[in-house]
Amino acid sequence: MRGIGERALPHDAPVFRGVLSDLRAVTVAGLAISAACVRFVPASTLIVQWKLTPAAPVVNADTIAEVTILDQSRRPVKGAAFRVEAFMTHPGMAPVLETATPTSDGVQSIRLRFTMAGEWILSVKDEQGIRVQGSEFRVLVRVSGP
Repeated sequence: MRGIGERALPHDAPVFRGVLSDLRAVTVAGLAISAACVRFVPASTLIVQWKLTPAAPVVNADTIAEVTILDQSRRPVKGAAFRVEAFMTHPGMAPVLETATPTSDGVQSIRLRFTMAGEWILSVKDEQGIRVQGSEFRVLVRVSGP
């Protein structure tokens, strides 16, 4: 007698059960391998370091921001995908969003062009657009010239 939800298996039921068992084993092995290859680091535990070139940015000139993301053990977080948001401290200016490009282990580069003099705040946003806590960096952008 079969229970509720049980179905009769075809005449080669042992082979069918063997295939299901093999599929389960492959699935479990695949999940274990992918989990071992990807290191998940909660955003709240990240350390974000900034370096700007030039160190004192000017209006309408390219500034290269190098962002290094480290875990709590101060090891580079490799393969992190993120964007940098630059916005002014006063209302009225639309934020600038740029995607980071990996340059070396844990270091990513972003080209920024500030359109107005004043205080700007740079911050890291993850792939979902959520700001990484503790990633804010303030920079004073000056008008070019002496």
